[in-house]
Amino acid sequence: MAIAGLLALLSQGVHADEIDDLTAAEDKMYDAWDKVPLTDRKVIFTKESAAGYGVYKERANASFKGGEPIVTYIEPVGYAWKELPGDMYEINFVCDLKLKDANGQVLMEKAAFANTSIKPTTPTPKPSST
Repeated sequence: MAIAGLLALLSQGVHADEIDDLTAAEDKMYDAWDKVPLTDRKVIFTKESAAGYGVYKERANASFKGGEPIVTYIEPVGYAWKELPGDMYEINFVCDLKLKDANGQVLMEKAAFANTSIKPTTPTPKPSST
C-alpha cells in the first residue's frame, strides 16, 4: 500500500513547479553551452584516476620521476553529443599528447593519445576524463 501511495503522489506532479523551474534553468544552460567553444574548464594532475565528475585527489606538484605514471583530470566544456537510437547519446573525446621538459623541449608527442567514448542516456554537460 505504501508503494501505491508513493506512485500516486509521483503521478500527481507534487513538485511540478520546481521541476518546471529546473527544466527552464537547464534550457538556459544548454543555450549558453552551445555558444562556448570546445575548451577545458579544469585540467590538473591527480594522484589517481578520478572516480567521476569532481571526484579526484589533486597532486601537489607537476614534477614526475622517470617511469612514474602521469594522471590528469580534465573537465571539458563546449562539446556536442550525438543522438543515438533508443534514447541514447554519444560523446567522444580524443586527446593528443605533447610532453615537454622545463626548457620547453618536446620529449614526446603522440596524436590521439587518449580516446574515450561515453554513452549516457541523457545529454550531459558534466563528464570528466582521466
